[in-house]
Amino acid sequence: MHKTVAVIGHVDHGKTALVKALTGIETDRLDEERERGLSIVLGFANQHMPEGWLHLIDAPGHSDFIETAAMGISGADAILLVVAANEGPSYQTIEHLKLAQFFGIQNAVVALSKSDLEQDGRYADRLVEINELLSKHEFNAAAIVACSSHTMDGIDLLKKGLRGLLTLSRSRSSPEHAFLPVDRVFSADGSGTVVTGTLLGGDLNAEDPIIIQPAETAGSVRGLQIAGKSVENGAPGARVAVNIRGIKAQGIKKGDVICPPHQGKPSRVFDVAIVPPVIGARPLSHMEEITVLHGTRHSPARVRLLNVSDQGPIIGQLEFKSDQIGFAGQHFVMRRPASAETVCGGQILDAEATVAKRRKDLHTAVLVATTQRDVLEIAKALSERDDGSVDLSQLSRLARKSIASCSALLGAEYVLGENDVAYAVAQFEALKIQIVKSTSAFHLERPTRPQAPAPSANATFNRNPRALLLHAIQGLIDEKTIETRLDGISIAGRDPNEYLSAAQRESYQGAIEQLRRTGLMPELPLDPNSSAPEHADLIELMVWNGDAVRLYNHALNQTIILHSHAILDAIDRLRDAFPAEQTFKTGEAREVLSTNRKTIVPLLEHLDTRGATRRIGNVRFIEEGILE
Repeated sequence: MHKTVAVIGHVDHGKTALVKALTGIETDRLDEERERGLSIVLGFANQHMPEGWLHLIDAPGHSDFIETAAMGISGADAILLVVAANEGPSYQTIEHLKLAQFFGIQNAVVALSKSDLEQDGRYADRLVEINELLSKHEFNAAAIVACSSHTMDGIDLLKKGLRGLLTLSRSRSSPEHAFLPVDRVFSADGSGTVVTGTLLGGDLNAEDPIIIQPAETAGSVRGLQIAGKSVENGAPGARVAVNIRGIKAQGIKKGDVICPPHQGKPSRVFDVAIVPPVIGARPLSHMEEITVLHGTRHSPARVRLLNVSDQGPIIGQLEFKSDQIGFAGQHFVMRRPASAETVCGGQILDAEATVAKRRKDLHTAVLVATTQRDVLEIAKALSERDDGSVDLSQLSRLARKSIASCSALLGAEYVLGENDVAYAVAQFEALKIQIVKSTSAFHLERPTRPQAPAPSANATFNRNPRALLLHAIQGLIDEKTIETRLDGISIAGRDPNEYLSAAQRESYQGAIEQLRRTGLMPELPLDPNSSAPEHADLIELMVWNGDAVRLYNHALNQTIILHSHAILDAIDRLRDAFPAEQTFKTGEAREVLSTNRKTIVPLLEHLDTRGATRRIGNVRFIEEGILE
């Protein structure tokens, strides 16, 4: 078992001295820190106990280094709050508690330090003050131990309190995969690039492939160390040093994240749930510029407020100026850069969001459902927003469950389609009915046309997601309610020939006979390029019946109609003229077939498509065994 504990509190309340008393490790490693007598960067120490490893992060207490303190607090499992017995809680005590609360930490141990300097008999008052603070910031009941790093009084009792943290289960959200926010990066002689951080989520192993996010730089784990000892495996909760292969130290920054490949994508927008601002803080304004502290990163962002609720979390979006990486459930803190004021915190709902520019109310409903962590409610909200379709990869991110788990939980109210999309049965069935009605109405209006326009080409259906539309069409085809014809669809089994009037039959037969006589130099009384519906419908019927073949000359932007027998005759004549894989050019084929340039090019392209000929460069040859 590994647990990381952030040591927090006001400057000069004895945090660093207390860490040394507990572990024997001096965490102030910079000359400037020793000269000034205060911590500037994060300090690290560890202690092995019967229950496992305790990793301590000594956070700077001075207000100038609040963002550095946040880096250490953000990934911790618990806090060790240090309050000087002779001074009591001070400004940074409260600021650090705010950060810990907003980062979702609930467990604390309190060291009432410098107990040897407390002489005014106010110990009971200190306990009351501290307990009120812990309660206000929603921390679980904590051990409060009076101690002194100078006399070592109470240190063993404090260790006992810290040991209790190792037995507690983790209560904060974490990703399913390894997720290591980087808080230090350097180059070590003989080893190369080394980064350190508090490991979240899953295990990290030697030789694992990794990605540095958000730059998406690929590398691998050369080696791991925990508490200064080489290990093959790093477990969540541990302070881990990772020796990285394939990436130079200059290519990694504090705030970057190490994770496995294909686990999360960078984004400039997070969908978030925001807790109400702290008492006394000015409420957030829509589109306000703030600084967001998440993981070991602090980044400027603009806040888009989608709704403001007195009863629950505020739903909004964080729009960053650069790519960020996070995970659903990750806590963050917001501060005003000008006033250095901690405003509030929240949790990421979707770390791969996009700016909500339309249907904002429906998108907000999705995020409200996400705060409840109910798969069916989230799916319902997604379906209403996206016109009946549910992107299972998005549902998986929002619900924090695998796609397989989400699919299993959807039940009979949804039908699973291809490419990890599900469809609400109600919308799916309604769309199928709409398609059948639209197709039937078209048949009534133009009964001799074999096909109605495909729904994808019908403006009536444009609002529906294309995947849902295609799935509905396929469902109707599978049920044999509709069938595909030419470039459209039709009610299954419907014969348009039955609706021909006597005059239309005469026109149809005359056109067919004319095509038969003119062969490859077609003359058609029905103009295939006419906009007259009756002409167009009879031509479509000729093609669907197999009496005629439609060609298209792209260069002239003209449609050409040939009798089907003319096509078969052309194949026979070409086979006789160019036997045994003898190649021929377009001009040679035109001469053999005695046709014109307008017809020969689309005719040969048609024969290529049917497999009767094969083109190689500027020549063709007849395919053997093709019977047309």
